[in-house]
Amino acid sequence: MDVVKHKNSEAIYSSYQVQNMSEEEQLEIKGLLICRECGKNAWFRKKSVDGKEPCFSAKHDDECKLKKSNNSTKSKENRMSQNKREADTNVIGIKFKDYFSNILLLEDGENTTEGSGKTGNNKNIYDKDPTQSVQKNWTLKRILDYALDNTLEKQGVMITINKKKLPLENIVHSWASLNINQGGIQGLFWGYLHSSDNSIWINSDKKYPYNNFSIKLSENIKKRFWSFMGKIEGEWENGVPAIVFGQIKKVTSGKYYIEVDDLSKLYINQRIYKSNSK
Repeated sequence: MDVVKHKNSEAIYSSYQVQNMSEEEQLEIKGLLICRECGKNAWFRKKSVDGKEPCFSAKHDDECKLKKSNNSTKSKENRMSQNKREADTNVIGIKFKDYFSNILLLEDGENTTEGSGKTGNNKNIYDKDPTQSVQKNWTLKRILDYALDNTLEKQGVMITINKKKLPLENIVHSWASLNINQGGIQGLFWGYLHSSDNSIWINSDKKYPYNNFSIKLSENIKKRFWSFMGKIEGEWENGVPAIVFGQIKKVTSGKYYIEVDDLSKLYINQRIYKSNSK
């Protein structure tokens, strides 16, 4: 698990947030963390020496949605020591993933490492190779989850984009708080969607004239998008969380929008979207 909550205060904690805490701060919350779904006790696992990301574990209820089985049967005994490329958990990249394909998608692949080797019954134990490090990649879904939980700043990570490293919170913006100075900037923009014209426009407004933020689908992707999502008439009473990567554009009326011509640059919570079907 990447996110848990405090059993008393119900504060949300991410694995990266706890990883960056001091030892004293970690001790203060030890024994007080639980699974957000089933409420079972959870514990923190720091970044491993073989480059695996920090995470939380718990003995979940059988019906818990966050329960994952561990299919690993590998023995760590008598393995040879080899060099490895250690992951820098303080710098991340973006894994742009197409969520609008009928091909079965793996859950999230958050442990994906750029340039990582094969996994499986490898008989080697890996040591740090000082000559090279690799970079972890986060999906748009994962970044949106942190934004919705209001924990972006607490992650303490830098993001690499266009060969530049910036604090994660400096490139992720809520479209509900866009201002005139942000016109033309490129970044990740998130918020809630409430309507569409079932063609090219998806809007943060519920009704016409749609003066606030919108996402514009280009002609070459709109057919596949609606084929996958399905069209819903009228406003979406249940606001749909979404995040999009692109450059902010503005029409003369002052309306902001981002045009999407690559569906891997967009993530929309399909479950909540479908809940608006009548």
